[in-house]
Amino acid sequence: MRELLSIVGIFAGAAILLFVGLMSSDQAPIRYYAQPIAQQNAAAAETERRGTRDAPIFVQVVSPEKSEYETANEDAERKEKTARERGMVKWTAVAAFAATIAAVIALVQAGFFYRQLNIMAKGVTDAEEVAKAAKASADATLASLEIEHAAQRPYIKMSHTPPGLRFSEGAAPDADWRLIVQISIKNGGHSPGTVSDVVLKATHKGKGLIPTRSVPDSRKKPLGFFIPAEENFFGFGFSIAAVDGRRLQNFGGVTLTGYVDYIDQFGGRWRSGYERLYNSAHDPQNNLVIPWESDGHYDRARKRTDPDPGIDWDWEPKPPPEKAA
Repeated sequence: MRELLSIVGIFAGAAILLFVGLMSSDQAPIRYYAQPIAQQNAAAAETERRGTRDAPIFVQVVSPEKSEYETANEDAERKEKTARERGMVKWTAVAAFAATIAAVIALVQAGFFYRQLNIMAKGVTDAEEVAKAAKASADATLASLEIEHAAQRPYIKMSHTPPGLRFSEGAAPDADWRLIVQISIKNGGHSPGTVSDVVLKATHKGKGLIPTRSVPDSRKKPLGFFIPAEENFFGFGFSIAAVDGRRLQNFGGVTLTGYVDYIDQFGGRWRSGYERLYNSAHDPQNNLVIPWESDGHYDRARKRTDPDPGIDWDWEPKPPPEKAA
């Protein structure tokens, strides 16, 4: 930048010096010669006597001869014309030089403008790179927080205790049987969680079995506050006709499906699924097995807009108060 400014200063200084030199150059004065007055009077008297007897007029064609005064005047006019032409040439040169200086200055300004554009473009590119880096850093931070949340949140799952499904005959031969299962709820995560709901359903040939005890959907209290590795149990029972109970006990065909809803310490709401099929020929210590084509096992986040969002959206469950030592 400094070198370009120095070049512009040199050209501008040279133009100024040339202009001053041309303006201060002295032009030789033009001298005109006049005929003396005595000679002018004699010539006038001679002219008055012409055409008289003493000075008759006669015409003689001769080559005109210029007097020394006329010659001197013509020389002066010629020198004046030459001086004017020389001045025009000088001013033309000055104008051309000034135009050259203007063109050089315009080129220098164009160079400055081009360099400024490059600097601005580089600044925009740098700003874009900074914005991209900031976005990448923010995305990485968000991903890190999500990973940390996933690693530290509770994972509360639903299972059952051995032997699984138990059949209880009615008091009378034709009385309904009861199907009984004990459900286990355990926190396998790294932080506490609040269980808000536990749901279990039994179906046979596509028909739902009637539960022996129903839990109202209008509860406003959590079912339990589970610290890591804590496990609690919930009992469920279903009624079935005696004839169907005997058939199921021998051949199977009952499917249990359910879920547990819970809330983590960050306010996130989750649902963990459960699905088992009764198999009478399986291990007597565990007659409930996972179906081969099961979609009932999951652990996913819940949303208020879900078809079945859960019952805990209008209340904020709090952990129980600590007991005094």
